[in-house]
Formats: sequence, C-alpha cells, structure tokens
Amino acid sequence: MILMQVVLIKQYSRLQFALTFWIFTFPVATTASYAVRWLDTITFPGVQALSWTLLALATAFVCMIGMRTVVYALGGQARRAVSTAAQPS
Repeated sequence: MILMQVVLIKQYSRLQFALTFWIFTFPVATTASYAVRWLDTITFPGVQALSWTLLALATAFVCMIGMRTVVYALGGQARRAVSTAAQPS
C-alpha cells in the first residue's frame, strides 16, 4: 500500500489543493505510529533515530496539510466553494 502511494506522489503533487486532502493524514499518522511501535520491538543501531525521523515526517505532512488549509480558507476559496455548492441549480 505504501509503495503504491509513493508511486502516485508525482500525480498527487499536480492536484489543486482541496479540503479532502485531510483524508491522507489519518493513514500517514497511523502508519507512522505502527512503524514506531514495530521498531520499538527490535534492536539495531539507529532504530531510535529512524523512529524519530518517521514521526517527524508524519508530523510535517499533517502540518503541511494544516497550513495549506489555512491558506485555502484565507484566500476565500473555501467560502466560494461553499457558496457555489449552496446555490440552487
């Protein structure tokens, strides 16, 4: 599943931002949490650094979506999308 998402990163980057991007935050956070727990059960040099790196990447991803959401809302795009959807056809 992760490999498939990595393959699609190029196409994801071309998409225009939308509030539905929040859908991606749960799987990223869950996968990072699971990986950190799994890494906690094994011992090899650098396991703690790898765990912190995974946590930092997942946190950065969620923060990036949060910042894009704020920019999206402040730019008025969210209000326009809601008002357009609310207008009767």
